[in-house]
Amino acid sequence: MSLFTLGNFSTIREWPLPQAEISILKYPEGCQVDAPQMASAFSPLLAMWTPLVYYLGLLVNSAGKKPKTDSPRSSESSRSSRSSRSSRSSWSPRSPNQPYEQRPHKLLAPVPKEVDVYSFADLPSMIDKLGPSSSVYFERLYTLEISDGNLDIPDSFQPKVKKMFAAYPGDLDGLEFVKKQNVVVLYNKYTFEETLFNALRGYRPGYSAGLAPETEEKLRQMVEDSKDGCDFCHYEQRTAKDQWGRIETELCYVASNVAKYQGHHSLIVPKQHSPLEISLEIIQDLLRTSNKWFNQVYSQDPDMQYPHIMWDNLPRSSASQMHFHWQASVSRDRYYARANQIRDGAARYEEIHQSSFWADVIAVHEALGLAVRLDDAVAMAYISPTKEKELIVISESSTTPAFGRLLYIAFRTLMGPMNVRSLSCGITFEPRDPSAPPYPAIARMVDRGDPFDRRNDVGAMEFFGAYNVASDPFALAKGLHSTFEREVGA
Repeated sequence: MSLFTLGNFSTIREWPLPQAEISILKYPEGCQVDAPQMASAFSPLLAMWTPLVYYLGLLVNSAGKKPKTDSPRSSESSRSSRSSRSSRSSWSPRSPNQPYEQRPHKLLAPVPKEVDVYSFADLPSMIDKLGPSSSVYFERLYTLEISDGNLDIPDSFQPKVKKMFAAYPGDLDGLEFVKKQNVVVLYNKYTFEETLFNALRGYRPGYSAGLAPETEEKLRQMVEDSKDGCDFCHYEQRTAKDQWGRIETELCYVASNVAKYQGHHSLIVPKQHSPLEISLEIIQDLLRTSNKWFNQVYSQDPDMQYPHIMWDNLPRSSASQMHFHWQASVSRDRYYARANQIRDGAARYEEIHQSSFWADVIAVHEALGLAVRLDDAVAMAYISPTKEKELIVISESSTTPAFGRLLYIAFRTLMGPMNVRSLSCGITFEPRDPSAPPYPAIARMVDRGDPFDRRNDVGAMEFFGAYNVASDPFALAKGLHSTFEREVGA
């Protein structure tokens, strides 16, 4: 089973690459093609034809088929999406049972950090300084835009604005940082993830760096008080079991969910009550127990092979119980829609570029200094996050110890240097059927804000628009690296 290639082609890379040896693609026929040179040679010619082909594609789409080219959102995105295109580049939606063209491939060699970027706002000026291969991958994957937000502030309103942005570390006198704002928009052309970043929004009231000591003590007392009458602390008498019985280990157990959102839907529950102090041993045991339950479901119903874990910490993130727990479920034919959207995008990227989606995403994050590796797993401060402070952990298998260890490091990063207390995490496990096309185990973890904030942290923009974030992935990466070094070493 493999993680980083979803097509019939493998990418050969040795880092650091000489300038002339850029992302050589090895084709089944044995020929070799230099992807960036192809892009530079054919882009001018293809640029003339892409709009025509695109609108012809719209006519095809109206008959129930997908356009055969990427949408030309801009000349930059059209140019990057055309690089390394072959006769197999057309794409159409898959039926649920249509297999993905995935082949085994090992995690490629690490990419050294290529630029010194200290803020997401600096990213546009640093892309041209990336190495030759990393810049190609970035342009294939993303569209990067900058929009200026300019405004005038009446003298009568300035005192209130200064109070509003009192946390801003710079000069408040002229309010120039408010009058002239930069919004960076990053769009993934294959997964359709779009993030709008304005650092200024992180200095608004309520976006504190962490809980005050008295608030921290209030939270801990609230967790302690919730032990009284906790159903999960008395699971033998107060939780349901699956029909085949209860899976239980020394550290955790499985309870069947009494209000299911899937036919197979249970809870993986540590015997420890508090969601604030979670050890590496608990994380590893939760993963093992989850896999036992997923395998049991698969043995009962072989069509149920796409496993998911949903993890919400504290009521702020919508957890119905204070006691730490994971929601486990298995779906038929495909992952849930949001995860399957990523999977579809990865497959489409491979068909167009004959290159590994995940390997290229990881290469970009490593080149920007946003990732850490441990054996066969990678953790990244994601540059197109769905919410504040998103960390992604990815590995070929959820059973590898490195996956669990990096998941724990991601949790400790948020709970430690990033001062997060309430979080949400979604984990997709590899398919259960050994003959199914391989897909990696992926965990995505985000901050849900102050556990005592009465405002919601999502609104119409998040539901119906794009992801609007104020936390900087490069600040998050600094916390990730420091936690990694403390837990693992250099």
